[in-house]
Amino acid sequence: MKPINLNPMNPPLNWQDKLPDELPQGWNERAAALCQAQSLTAALRALGGSFTVKVLYMGELDGQGNSFGENHAETAAPQGRTFYMQGAIANHAARSLSVGAYLPWQQFERHWAGWHWRGGWDVYAAHWAAYRKDQGPYTDRAGTTALGITPTLRVSPAPASRWFASLGVGLVLTDRNYSSHRREMSTRYNFATHLGVGLWLDNARRHALLLRVEHVSNARIKRPNPGENFLQVRYERAF
Repeated sequence: MKPINLNPMNPPLNWQDKLPDELPQGWNERAAALCQAQSLTAALRALGGSFTVKVLYMGELDGQGNSFGENHAETAAPQGRTFYMQGAIANHAARSLSVGAYLPWQQFERHWAGWHWRGGWDVYAAHWAAYRKDQGPYTDRAGTTALGITPTLRVSPAPASRWFASLGVGLVLTDRNYSSHRREMSTRYNFATHLGVGLWLDNARRHALLLRVEHVSNARIKRPNPGENFLQVRYERAF
């Protein structure tokens, strides 16, 4: 059999199984070319024959000589339902406390534009509190109860990455028009748009911390529409 020459400038290949001693006749040159491609697993499986080659990651080893692919495969647990507590602050001493759940879409998982995409429903109840100015100096802290639901996308650089970005646009309904010093919303229904970054604290993906910025307004459906911006810190726990 004609030996397969790999370009020495390419990173080393970490095989889980060995190549067979012989390849089907006429496939030597094609196999050599495929071995230098980036999508080796799919390409080599397409060769046919009685063998299967598993390529984990190319040229990436951890300190113990194992490919990162092996370790990542162990830690890339599917994301389950999580419950969370969230605190937030806004202008004019406004505060918010939320409890909720993140319910992942089981059939939605995509790899697009070099990123890994997951999605889910973010369902929550919140209490917003702010000093409010009615007719005179603002001295009382007015409370507003809110219920919300947001379809949310979580984007990570790889399926096994513990870092992810979070973004979504949802609806929130309050028991009264939210107001704080120098601003008052004109509707009880509003849109909540957020952008944030999160980190799973363990490989099993049971604990996560998120830092988010959320803007709440009615998209100019009715005026006045001052909106409110919350800086949020969230702790999530999987069950």
